[in-house]
Amino acid sequence: VRVTAFGTLTGTRVEGNSIMANGAGVVLEDTIGPGVVKGLVVTKNTIADNKTGLFARGDLSGTTVSRNTIDGNGNGLGLFDAQNLTFGGAAGEGNIVSGSGDVGLYATGDLSGTVVTSNQFSDNQAGASLASARNAVFGALGLGNSFLTNGLGLYAAGTLDGTTARCNGFSGNSTGVWMDNVTNLLFGGAAGEGNSITGGETGIYAAGTMTGTRVFSNGIDVAGTGVGLFSAKGVQLGSAAGTGNTIRGVKAAVYATGLFDATTTILAN
Repeated sequence: VRVTAFGTLTGTRVEGNSIMANGAGVVLEDTIGPGVVKGLVVTKNTIADNKTGLFARGDLSGTTVSRNTIDGNGNGLGLFDAQNLTFGGAAGEGNIVSGSGDVGLYATGDLSGTVVTSNQFSDNQAGASLASARNAVFGALGLGNSFLTNGLGLYAAGTLDGTTARCNGFSGNSTGVWMDNVTNLLFGGAAGEGNSITGGETGIYAAGTMTGTRVFSNGIDVAGTGVGLFSAKGVQLGSAAGTGNTIRGVKAAVYATGLFDATTTILAN
């Protein structure tokens, strides 16, 4: 079974199906009309063994994807300029995305209004990849996502204007978070809005141009290096405004190497 949905679908539910062995299991994209998939509920399905479990693009106002098992796909889901989508939702409404050969969640483009909360990403090659994914919300107070025993918990690269990742838990990933030339990402936030990174060898790896990227209020406790900075220019690691990180690493709390300038700040951690 493959599901393709487009248009205004208020009141329509895709529920309790086994969606398996397709190029893409669920496609939420209007390719012939105004580019909307509105009001659809995709819930309690098993989406497995597809090249991509779920693909979404366009205006998805009122569409929710919750309580699905998305397992063993090449990529769990791809969000391409997918706006106003709720993936997960309130506590207990999250999806389980596991066993992806590549990445659990891949997001790129303008994701204004899209909220990814309360989900579990486990045993993927990488839990999530944000590639110039702008204006998205990944985790919220009391509604964080869990990244468990992935090769890499979260990979972020490119311009992430307006995107926040807060209140998420990273546990047992080889590397918790890898930031590669990331600009304008808020990872953590005010006191109480930080992410938790435990287990694994490295908490956060950051390299390249990081202008406007803020790493605030996170708790990091790993076996190797808490935060590794490799010519990471422009990143703010903590601040004087009470948003310092608590960092523990058996080898080093913070390891810095390469070329830096005054735009890199490490304060009040």
